[in-house]
Amino acid sequence: MAQHDSLSTSGGLGLARLEGRLAERFFAPHTPTYGSKFQLDVSPVHSTSPVSQPINLKPATTCALKHNGFLAIAARAFQESVKLPDGPPPAVWAPHNKMHSYYEWLLYRFGAELQSNLRRQGVFDYLTFRNEWLRHGRSITDNIRAEWGLHPLGSTAAVKTTLETEYTEAAVRAVEATVKFPTMPPPEGWRLGDGLHPYYDTMLRRFHNHMCDMLEQWGAGLFQRRAEASDAVGSYKEYIIREYRKTWIQMFGIPDLKVSVDVQPSSVN
Repeated sequence: MAQHDSLSTSGGLGLARLEGRLAERFFAPHTPTYGSKFQLDVSPVHSTSPVSQPINLKPATTCALKHNGFLAIAARAFQESVKLPDGPPPAVWAPHNKMHSYYEWLLYRFGAELQSNLRRQGVFDYLTFRNEWLRHGRSITDNIRAEWGLHPLGSTAAVKTTLETEYTEAAVRAVEATVKFPTMPPPEGWRLGDGLHPYYDTMLRRFHNHMCDMLEQWGAGLFQRRAEASDAVGSYKEYIIREYRKTWIQMFGIPDLKVSVDVQPSSVN
């Protein structure tokens, strides 16, 4: 019987090892081809995401290095999408300030969970949500900064709100949902638009934004049309999830299930 690493209850350390191994594989000289052509109908990440970006390409000049060039950029973008910060969040920040993408998407996920919790309580006022998100979001970053260096890299022990407000209970539940790690690999045969655990959803959103930045900087000549670039990025997202699942099973094993038990609706495109 195959021996597998244990996936700790915290999840973060085991997943960090998995993602590091996967990033190395994507950078390998003989990276497997994920598809011979890009035929998916793909749109950029929804504009409701606080730091989402459209794909923006410089004028094309040549397609000679299209395949290898795209794979190299995509591998680098994935590496950034799973990269943990090497420092705490800033002491002072405002919405839309540039931070490490880990913190940006941590706050985004917290906001999405908080808004959902407030609506379940019958609170639909946007200003109330915005105020609670800002106040508890700053409490989260303050606690991360205060406990920086006290926990292993990848731990979420410091991700918490200690602020007392009228909606603290909703905020605490939102934090708990935000830092919840998946207990199963991504679903087999996943396609864009299918359900996905929020952890994977966030990883792909981070990948999308880093990919957009890198294509704009280094992607001149890779694609003739923006739609072609979107198709390629979407196809690579499916490749990421496919390889993530394969690597998870190699490292941790999996029960005899076809679909992950912690799949949730996804807005990844």
